[in-house]
Amino acid sequence: MSNSVRTLILSVIFACAGLLAIGVASAATAQAAPAAVKIPNPCKTFTAKAADALFAVKHGTHLSATEKTADGVKECVVSDHSVKVTITVSSVPGGFGGPLTCYSRPKLGKDAVVCVSTNKSFPVTLAVFHRYGVYFSDDFNQILPREGARLYAFALVQYTSVKR
Repeated sequence: MSNSVRTLILSVIFACAGLLAIGVASAATAQAAPAAVKIPNPCKTFTAKAADALFAVKHGTHLSATEKTADGVKECVVSDHSVKVTITVSSVPGGFGGPLTCYSRPKLGKDAVVCVSTNKSFPVTLAVFHRYGVYFSDDFNQILPREGARLYAFALVQYTSVKR
């Protein structure tokens, strides 16, 4: 599967999940207005050491990072050549789909999961979690071994970075 087709599929999945989340969030807002949540800069939610470990590169390797914001959703793409992780941070939950096996990760919160693709032509590992009303979705474009252990370690650093 080409990179552009994969990107298209992921975009459609996230767009559908976003629309669903907006509907759910609108219904929840009608009942009680939540306090404003400060959304952190996703490029500042992890350490260089955590990124080096995720990408399996030696300490001090320069990884490029690009930020963008659209409709209250902040995104950071960190890459090393063709390998990249897309970090999405928002105040509303999102969703995902695909041929994935998901593993519960209670240290990231009760509903947190790390999902690993079961199809080699759809290389992705995802971490989805939230803390204090900040929702994270980390999309790594490789199938990671050991139930996505490297992405899980990366997400733990992000989880602890969120303060009230």
